Amino acid sequence: MASLPQFTAQFEDAAGLGRRLLAEMVQRRQREWGQQGGKVIRNLDRLIEEGQRSVEAMVVSGEIVARGLEEAGASVSGYVQGAIRQGMATAGALVCARSPQEAIELQRGYLQAWTQAFFHQGAQLSDVTARTANEVVLPFNEYVEDVRERLAG
Repeated sequence: MASLPQFTAQFEDAAGLGRRLLAEMVQRRQREWGQQGGKVIRNLDRLIEEGQRSVEAMVVSGEIVARGLEEAGASVSGYVQGAIRQGMATAGALVCARSPQEAIELQRGYLQAWTQAFFHQGAQLSDVTARTANEVVLPFNEYVEDVRERLAG
């Protein structure tokens, strides 16, 4: 999986190539149509500009998704590391247990702690997912609102 900087660079390279190709096409059409095509060219210029704005909104949203995934990955990694440490500590304590009753109490405590940590982790991932989903749509909402204002004005 590509890192955020690699993804952004690839996306910007593709967007730049698209811009250059469209600009070359516009220049060819300008030469072909001369004065007659001026209005069409202006419309194409506006279309290119709108395309660039929508690409920019997409790039920002992609960066937000990548940050959300990084945050979720770090959270899961921390949870797994903690679960392994707790499991190893409990296993060591079980080996040293002096009675079956003590071993049962150790296992009960481990199960309680594991269950609490599991549900806490689930809630944390749910929060990260919801926050990321809400943030991802913001650039698109801003773009749509900008278009709406320009069309109304």
